[in-house]
This record gives sequence, structure tokens and C-alpha cells, in this order.
Amino acid sequence: MYLADFPFVDTVLKIVKSANDGQLTRIEFNRLWPANANGIKFFDQIYDDVADAVDHFPSKFMTAELDMQRWLTMDEHGILQLDIELLTSSADLSSLLQQRIEYG
Repeated sequence: MYLADFPFVDTVLKIVKSANDGQLTRIEFNRLWPANANGIKFFDQIYDDVADAVDHFPSKFMTAELDMQRWLTMDEHGILQLDIELLTSSADLSSLLQQRIEYG
């Protein structure tokens, strides 16, 4: 199977990009995530990556301002960058999952 076989890929990509930009709350994430992506290992991994990023996005001490400089150095940022690359790939789903797993 390929990403093109899943009609919700564009929605997932938008969610990942929003999380990577610090523009996604946990509530919005849960509301936007396509239910039909659940139970598909590759998308389950992406879900976990986004959830982790949303939960750990840094803010500056004593303010609600996002700390983008710190975010760019965090593992979660690198993982979302990889997820974006994978979601725009033309590889088959099992290859994409393997690449994601190998990344850590």
C-alpha cells in the first residue's frame, strides 16, 4: 500500500506541520486527527510523534511565549521533520514505517 491509498494523508500532513510550528493544542490535535487513521501502524507512529511534540513543545520561562529556538534543537522537532518527509514520499507504507522505526 502507498500513502495515496489513504484519503486522509493531507489532513495528517497538515496536523504534523501545525504541531511542528507550535500551532496545535492537544485538544485541537485530538479533534482534527482522522479516526480512520487509527490502527494503521505507520499512522499510529505519526500520531504518537505528534502527541509527544504537542505535549513537550517548549515555552519561555514564566511566559506563554513559544521557545522556537529551543524547539529547533529538540529530538521531537527532528522526528516531526522526518514525519513530514515521509508523508510526502512515494514509497510504500511498509518502507515508510521501517524508516520511521529506524530513526528511533
